[in-house]
Amino acid sequence: MKQTRNITVMLEREAIYRGPLVLVNKDHPVQVPLPIIQLAQVAPGIRLERQAALLYQAVMQATGAAAHIQPVSGYRSQDEQARLFTDALRAHGEAYTHTYVALPGCSEHQTGLALDVGEQGDDIDFITPRFPYHGVCQRFREVAVHHGFIQRYPAGKEWLTGIGHEPWHFRYVGFPHSLIISQLGFTLEEYVQWVKAFPLHRQPYQLVAGKRAFAVGYVPAQGHFTEIALPGAPYTVSGNNVDGFIVALWGGAA
Repeated sequence: MKQTRNITVMLEREAIYRGPLVLVNKDHPVQVPLPIIQLAQVAPGIRLERQAALLYQAVMQATGAAAHIQPVSGYRSQDEQARLFTDALRAHGEAYTHTYVALPGCSEHQTGLALDVGEQGDDIDFITPRFPYHGVCQRFREVAVHHGFIQRYPAGKEWLTGIGHEPWHFRYVGFPHSLIISQLGFTLEEYVQWVKAFPLHRQPYQLVAGKRAFAVGYVPAQGHFTEIALPGAPYTVSGNNVDGFIVALWGGAA
């Protein structure tokens, strides 16, 4: 989050492929690989994008879930995703693999913004870990929303996401986007499209969370560079990996 006094932000075209709100699926593959230097470890052998890692640790601390929940999978390189896909095909067949494993280049795990978590146990499945809708797992799910995470692949939206129902898969999108997505029952696919109805400089979406007011709006990419005029308020801006930018303005007390 950045704070400024009435400035204009200049974003290059490639910036639409970066940020916590990039939509990654079979129709919108990863365009800009995440630099390894931007990763942070959350468990042995498991890394996330630095901001996502920080907020994940905040969720774990808020829920006291360290003894009950463990991260199973975070960032994967292109080669790691390809190897996982091939191994899943060999072990489980096409139907299972295409339901639960994204094609190489089309996996959110390659952004460093996705995390699979599982309930602690002796035999945790790497692809489909157990993560029920009750107890500490559900508490994690509820608290995560307020730290910028969404459950990315809900039941009933498989036709839209292209991935099966995954109770264990969480995606960092940032706050307040996570709250809006949760409140409206959206997938990221739906949110990226929906927010286009709220142009930042004409009719941003307004909401109040806790004691703070927010405004969220869309700015389409323009040629090689896009200029975004911003008022004197903290803000975040992210590309959508499609055609533009999503901006959140953090206002004062509501």
